[in-house]
Amino acid sequence: LVERVVIEGGGRLVKTLGDGTMSSFVSARDALTAVQEVHRQNATDPGDPALDLLVGIESGAVIASISY
Repeated sequence: LVERVVIEGGGRLVKTLGDGTMSSFVSARDALTAVQEVHRQNATDPGDPALDLLVGIESGAVIASISY
């Protein structure tokens, strides 16, 4: 769900962190719009119980570290 909404919202899924994700958007507004859509779709999915979601939004350059 998150990956699809991020991509459809013009963002990029940078990495997943266990049950979390790091995504990058051009603007904070685009990030907030995607968050609202994830919340909306999560709450209206009849197949699964709605989950409580914790969201943090940071602004600035995104740096993805790569471990070898």
